[in-house]
Parts: sequence; structure tokens; C-alpha cells
Amino acid sequence: MNGWMWAAIAVCVATALTLLIREHIQENHLLIAMRKMRGSTLYADLYGLVDSIRGKEIEEIRIQRGKVSFFGIYPPGRIGEFDFSQHGYSYLNDEKVYALAQVLAFDIPQLQSAKDYKLEKYRLERPNGTKDDAYAFIVRPEYKKKVMASHSRISTDRLY
Repeated sequence: MNGWMWAAIAVCVATALTLLIREHIQENHLLIAMRKMRGSTLYADLYGLVDSIRGKEIEEIRIQRGKVSFFGIYPPGRIGEFDFSQHGYSYLNDEKVYALAQVLAFDIPQLQSAKDYKLEKYRLERPNGTKDDAYAFIVRPEYKKKVMASHSRISTDRLY
């Protein structure tokens, strides 16, 4: 092999190592942010609502910089909402919103099934033109159909 081949191999290895190190650093930052979020008074205040939805059929959970909203499949509608400003907290920055979404994914057992729920990132545009990151855990259609079918079967069995 000539010198150019060795140089190309060295560049590829250096690039791969750089990417791995960067990914490791980002992962560590997220873990630290998650630890801080889980230990915060905000999460302690939110935890009562989080604990109350365990075992319920969740359709969607929206995590925004100013609130967290929980919606149910059956019965349909909002299960609960935690508005940060009403509890004396300021808005979260984008990093904290993502950390909160990840902590909720660990603390709500239903969300741990990738075949039943997906996490989507979306952008909210504020009236002043600023854009914020927000996240939503959304039930997958197949799982929602299964839940609705089980409840409709129970309802019709009671009629006969």
C-alpha cells in the first residue's frame, strides 16, 4: 500500500473516533440532565400526576416548555395537565423539555413499549415568532385499535 492509502485509513479512523466521542459526550449530558430533572422539585410536584396515570390507557402525552398534558384512549379525553406557571415554575428550555420527556419514558411503564408508543418531536411557534421544541408520546394505531376493541367488546357483552 502506498502512503495515500494509509493516510485515508488514518483519516477514517480519526473521524470515527471523533464521532464516537461526540456521541458519548452528548449521551452523558443527557444523563446528567435527566438526573437533575428527576431530582428537581418540579418533577416531585409533577410525579403525583405521573403516578396516577400508571395502568391507564394513554393516547398521548405532550411535553411542552410550559406544561405537560396527558390524554387517554378510553375513556377518551384529557386525563390531566400540569401547567408549570400555575405551580410556580418558569418555562423550561429545550434541553430540559427533552430531559423531562426521557424521564417520563422511564417512569411510565406503558411508554417503554416501542411497538405501542412512539416519541415525536415537533416545533411550536409562539406569537412573538420564537420556536420551541416540544415532544409527544403518541399511541400507535394498531395498539389503539386493540384497546378500543377490548373496551367495545366489554360494552356490548353487558348489553346481552
